[in-house]
Amino acid sequence: MAAIAAGAMLAGAAALAEDEPAVYHWLAEHGGLFQDPASWDVGNDPPSALDMAVFDLDAVYIVSFNDDAQSDRLRLHAGDVTFALSGHTYELLKWTLPVLELGVNDGDDATLRVQGGVLSTTRTQLGIEADAIGQLYASGSATTLALGGLIVGEVGQGRLVLEDGAASTASGTVRIGDNGGTGEVIVRDGATWTIGALRLHNGTILIEGGSELYSGLPRIGFRDNTANMILRDPGTRWISTGVMAVGSTSETGSSLRIENGALLVSSHTHIGGANSSDLSNPLFGTVTVTGPGATWQISDGPAYVAVQNGLLEISDGGLVSAVRAHVGQSRPGELRVTGEGSRLVLGGEPTNSLAGMLTVAAEPESDPATANIEAGGHIESNVGYIGTSFTHVGEGHVVVRDAGSSWTAAQGVYVGGAETQASGSGSLTIINGATVDAGNELRVWTDGALLGNSHVTAAKVFNAGLVAPGLPADPEAGSDAEIGTLTLDGDYQQMPDGTLRISLANHPHSQLIVTQNVALAGTLEVNHVGDAGPALGEPRPILTAAHIDGTFDQLIAPDEHDTFYMLAYSQSVVTLTAGLIGDMNMDGVVDATDVAPFVLALTDPSQYIDAFNVDSSLVGDINRDGVFDAVDVAPFVALLVGGDSQAVPEPGTAVLLSASMCLLLPRRRGASVGR
Repeated sequence: MAAIAAGAMLAGAAALAEDEPAVYHWLAEHGGLFQDPASWDVGNDPPSALDMAVFDLDAVYIVSFNDDAQSDRLRLHAGDVTFALSGHTYELLKWTLPVLELGVNDGDDATLRVQGGVLSTTRTQLGIEADAIGQLYASGSATTLALGGLIVGEVGQGRLVLEDGAASTASGTVRIGDNGGTGEVIVRDGATWTIGALRLHNGTILIEGGSELYSGLPRIGFRDNTANMILRDPGTRWISTGVMAVGSTSETGSSLRIENGALLVSSHTHIGGANSSDLSNPLFGTVTVTGPGATWQISDGPAYVAVQNGLLEISDGGLVSAVRAHVGQSRPGELRVTGEGSRLVLGGEPTNSLAGMLTVAAEPESDPATANIEAGGHIESNVGYIGTSFTHVGEGHVVVRDAGSSWTAAQGVYVGGAETQASGSGSLTIINGATVDAGNELRVWTDGALLGNSHVTAAKVFNAGLVAPGLPADPEAGSDAEIGTLTLDGDYQQMPDGTLRISLANHPHSQLIVTQNVALAGTLEVNHVGDAGPALGEPRPILTAAHIDGTFDQLIAPDEHDTFYMLAYSQSVVTLTAGLIGDMNMDGVVDATDVAPFVLALTDPSQYIDAFNVDSSLVGDINRDGVFDAVDVAPFVALLVGGDSQAVPEPGTAVLLSASMCLLLPRRRGASVGR
């Protein structure tokens, strides 16, 4: 041990200039009294306010204090040393250079434990050189560390632990994992940590067991490092001021977790985002608020959260509250609210025009922004914009799924645009028992879509894009579109640019149910689901409402040469019927019993419609030229003979059938009916 001490003394002497303080080395490897001159290697007195104290014995021991003490600086190279202050204060006075240094040189492994008093410094560094380890512990409610500026893991490895009610302050900027080093901070069991700006560059911070952290300007993540911060347990809280940023360029990014009753109160926050030093290499960050009572209150400053190239996940009963939230913007972002009792609540002063805003949109050059509300999660906002925000236009998608999951927007929800104009593209999907309450209005613009098999409430739904009841196809999951019913509690107005897409299978079909009034225009699009075609001759109620005005301007159906579709309107129901071309009596087959109805349709269209309740121009236009007339006789004969209107029947058969039909036709058969 003496050889170690002598070597360290020589190194320390060489490193210090002539005007530097005297260096005192601790000699009592089994512990002793700080004020005892015999514990030191220099003179007849312990270190004074002008001297440096050095501990470099590779041993475990206790240094006790019987009075307050002062030194110029304190350095630990090795050992596990406990300062038993017994209610006293040990003060380090130097203002330049690091004052408290633990783990200085390559190979150092030093631990300092402080108990029952105050250790005060102006600058502190733990783990300075590349292979150095420096650890500082403070235990007990009577223990306080006043550390000034603090670096935990300068180039080496640093660790700070506050426990059992201990308190620590750092008046300057705190850096965790600063210049390639790795740092760890643990604040547990009722301890308190009060610091200036927080820079968690590379390493971890854990606040737990009812402990408290007070900080400003937090940054979690830096360059290509990985930084992770965790708050957990009831009574644990972090009060933060100034803008917060979470993200780094590493593969895993950087993260913040708030768990099981912990509380974070902060200012506006950026999760992920652009990297100012390298725009092609963005930052990625994740914030998770999970477990009963876990809460993140964003209430200081503009009080928004922006998720760009990152993820905000609220799960298993967690709560996030803010004035507004933006998912995406210049880069893709993801919001996930999952689990019963999980909530995102957005709102603020009524005078703030941005209060309660949720936007889900990423610029077209990037992947789309997404928001998922599932397994009983809930979002409460004033207004929602999908595909656009007040600063960016792009693409966004929101999915609300599962019974108990919901999104409430008091003012309205806008898909692919804003209140008065289209901008961007996006979709709102509501499936499997979920609900959306869009308040005053839900507007679906030209490049927007409303999809699903659940329930939407809005005073009025405007469709200038696409409304499609049922489950949409998911190519990535390999699933096809499915039949379903979408219920709109309110009025529905379909604009000339709007499309209602109805999916048909052999027996079930998609349906739009509107509890109030409907005004129709635009397009009805028919989509087939499954291998079997739709059942023929069966009127399907595809739209029901309290009252229906208007009709669809056009019907778009799959291009099948043997099938036609017919719409029928009443005051409260729109029905869709699929039939076979040439099946003039609508019995599901084309055969000789259709000859007489065919002739009736050519000669007296009105009587034919009364008899069979079908438009002759749809079922009888065999050659699909848009007009039902005598030119359709030959293709009709081909259907009867060969089952194909394009086939050429045997000449003898065709002549006999055509002659028979001619005998049935009166001389005025030249009359025709347009489609």
